[in-house]
Amino acid sequence: MLGWLLIIGFVAEYWKTFKLLKELQSIPEAMISRTKSGLSKLKLTEAHVFVDAETTGISDDDEIIEIAVISENDEVLLDTFVKHTSRVEISKGAGNIHGIKKRSLKNAPSWDELYPKFIEAIEGRNTLTYNSDFDERLINQTCLAWNLPKPPNKYFCVMKLYAAQVDRFKENGKNKEYKRWKLLDAMLVYPECAYGDKPHRALVDCEQTRLLTKKLIKSANTAA
Repeated sequence: MLGWLLIIGFVAEYWKTFKLLKELQSIPEAMISRTKSGLSKLKLTEAHVFVDAETTGISDDDEIIEIAVISENDEVLLDTFVKHTSRVEISKGAGNIHGIKKRSLKNAPSWDELYPKFIEAIEGRNTLTYNSDFDERLINQTCLAWNLPKPPNKYFCVMKLYAAQVDRFKENGKNKEYKRWKLLDAMLVYPECAYGDKPHRALVDCEQTRLLTKKLIKSANTAA
């Protein structure tokens, strides 16, 4: 019986990972060129904010438990733990990555309390995240859990900008496909963008994403 339970658990975790990787869509070669061209023209202004979220897991019912929003000039607009609903718990896999414990959320505000502040921080601004498909999905799932409307802002994926700039793709026939590059992978390529001593925490990852974006823009303009 124990053997079957272990197998079922392994399959469940594999399926979660497979679904996460499927969020990275294949793209035509021409779009890669447009991404590089667009990066060289990108100018960070007060119309841009950076967002990062830590979560209870990666499934369709998981929620945010920490979120940070910073401006393009490094002003911290939001940085807080988030108390999740009673229908989910922090998965072992997620806990091992970000290290957030349930006791840390005991006095944290819930998402319905934080939602107005989050909307105020991002409203009317372009939202940049590292792996935007994931962050947008988990933010929307958390809104759904609290019966709140999805934020109307547009998300831009810095991971895809990074992949395009450094040609980090994997071949897929005539197309090139975005490979899932961890933010820590990007920090190894651009160590000057590394920040803080707690990776996989919202504010640290937010700042690293901001520094990486500025570096990518600078590199694109240098190469142009």
